Amino acid sequence: MSGLGINNLESIKLPIQTYTDTNGEEHEIDLKVRSSDTTEYTFENRSNTIQTFFKSNLCGYSPVKVETGDAFFEWTPLGAGFQDELGNEQWLGRVENCEAQVVKENTVLYQNMIADIDEEFQVLGGKLKHNTVLNSLPVYNQSLPGSDIEFVVEGKIDFSEDVIMYVQEVRQENEFTTHEAIVFKDAKGLEIFTLPAPITYEINGAEQIVCTYSISKQEENFISLKIRLPYSWLSEPSRQYPVAIDPTLTVVNNPAGVPSRVYSVKFSDSGKYLAVTAITGYRPFVYEIDRSNNTLKELPTPNGGYLGRGEYTSLFSPDDNLFIYSGYDNFRFYKYDSLKGGYTTELIQPAISRIVENTRDLAFSNSKNLFVIATYFSLRIYKYDSNTGLLSNEFIKTLPNKPLKVEFNKNDNLLYTVLEDGSFKIFKIEPSGTIGSEITVPALPGKVTDFNLSEDMKFITLATENSPGWCVFRNDPLSGIIGQPIYPAVPADSATKKIRFSKRMKYIVIAQYLSASLGPALIFYRFNSLTGEIGEKIKVTNNVGLPVTNENALPKGLEFSKDGMYLGYAQDGSATGSLFLFKFFFEPYDNIYFKDEATYDYYCDNNGNIKMLLDFGQIIAGQTTLSKKVLIENANEFSVNQLQVDIVNNSSDFTVEMSKSDNPFIPETNLLYSGTMSKMQTVPIYFRVVTKEKAASGGMFEVRAKCNKI
Repeated sequence: MSGLGINNLESIKLPIQTYTDTNGEEHEIDLKVRSSDTTEYTFENRSNTIQTFFKSNLCGYSPVKVETGDAFFEWTPLGAGFQDELGNEQWLGRVENCEAQVVKENTVLYQNMIADIDEEFQVLGGKLKHNTVLNSLPVYNQSLPGSDIEFVVEGKIDFSEDVIMYVQEVRQENEFTTHEAIVFKDAKGLEIFTLPAPITYEINGAEQIVCTYSISKQEENFISLKIRLPYSWLSEPSRQYPVAIDPTLTVVNNPAGVPSRVYSVKFSDSGKYLAVTAITGYRPFVYEIDRSNNTLKELPTPNGGYLGRGEYTSLFSPDDNLFIYSGYDNFRFYKYDSLKGGYTTELIQPAISRIVENTRDLAFSNSKNLFVIATYFSLRIYKYDSNTGLLSNEFIKTLPNKPLKVEFNKNDNLLYTVLEDGSFKIFKIEPSGTIGSEITVPALPGKVTDFNLSEDMKFITLATENSPGWCVFRNDPLSGIIGQPIYPAVPADSATKKIRFSKRMKYIVIAQYLSASLGPALIFYRFNSLTGEIGEKIKVTNNVGLPVTNENALPKGLEFSKDGMYLGYAQDGSATGSLFLFKFFFEPYDNIYFKDEATYDYYCDNNGNIKMLLDFGQIIAGQTTLSKKVLIENANEFSVNQLQVDIVNNSSDFTVEMSKSDNPFIPETNLLYSGTMSKMQTVPIYFRVVTKEKAASGGMFEVRAKCNKI
């Protein structure tokens, strides 16, 4: 890896020869990062004197966690930018969506968190080494008034308990700067963690420079951390880096040779790979997704190609080590070969008895220890060993018709399926891992063509042949579908063939079977995951290459990537009209957001990057503008209180005022909402601008909000 590394986070050094597990037994240290068996984290290492955990996306709250004994800390990167000697700041941006990748046995990489900057974590004996890697020179536009410019990386650390900070055994106040290592101690004076002295160094060179920590302790167990280094040192070599423009919904460029008549589209859990199966060639195609420029690259295939037919469906194992596909009278597993860079080594599965005719769907359980095949007039379920990739304990459940799709519920105690005749069934999963008795479902509105469980498993949406084309039911973890169907106010245009919830359950996407005279094949609806209410149909206004309608192509595949960033759609059409891959709409999460009431648009994204401005237009000097209403929405999974809103305005020509009500408008420069905000709840704020009579110009101002977790 080229570039510069900022070494800025490390746990306290502990004995590295052996570690003691939860049963008190000693083992040799193994630094390998593995798939996590927890729901919150994607990767982990527990075979060390510390335990480290990594979330799938760097944008989530506290994506990296380190545990040692009863103590832990959580690291959240916030962004990077520039600062002058006067304290003025200019930010490159806040952390962008980027997926965790295991690039070496002991190394997790979050690539392109901001403008060609990576976050790298190496699990070492007794410590976690953290590098912020600058792959090219961050571009500074000379806009700050000062002359002494520093590059700044900002993050925050949440500790499990109150910490006291020491530098060279001297206790520090809540705010300080230092070039030295920082030791964090608990109330008893015991060392918990340490931050080593900050340096920046050339990864492939010999030069390095000492940096500066700026620490601000916000609460007893929460600190804000900035690492500063001279931009003059960074800018000595001359480098270039690309600039990417990312609209709301962006087409991902298809590679040359994309097949026609695609029958399925599947993402790997890591979001790194995409698989499609197609009638053309009767084989699967596996691609790597380059998220930096939104392109696909096909992976190498085995010598002689994938064996047998593979036109119907495919799946990746939860850890990306296996690729599975099926076609007529064929079913295959292939292992990933890191040397060849593709799924090229076949893994024989002795436990699978012969697969006849068509397999239409595959699924792993949420606990990753069960695997189910929806095949010819039956469901087959197996125990899955993630270490060997082998299946065992085959159990076959005979069905009255061919199953088309399967999903496990959250607790893996229910299995949902739709059959070719339009019937919908739910079966119990026994503790032994076999398929048990069928659960009675309420009367459904016609034949079912597809279904999908929401991310929180509290809802299920069904695509049906009868008008209005689809509906939503509540879902119970023990009994499955319950209650009455919830219908959209605006029905689908025609028969709905595929349907999916978005990751954050803000939207429902349907794919219709169209005639040439109708609109786009993909339709988007808003959804309220608290009430189950189906909102308006959304019109996609930007030119994103939605599926062409003049082919009358039948929808075959509709899938979101696990992080919800990408939406894949496949239809039985020509090569130019068969496979579509989109970056999906912005969905807020893990924070509070300013929101426009009329359009549902958000003023910033998850990282604080501006999406739109609160514009008062042209204002006459001495004028007080009309008020503008803005909503603050709680997009966390928990309730919050003590919401505080402040205005940052550096202009002397105008004042920005806020009020909790419009009539009367009670002007304030900061607001406090002491009550509780539940998940998805909003509160209104009214803004207006008061200009002075001798005001010479307008300007920009910032509105900042913070709250407490309940």
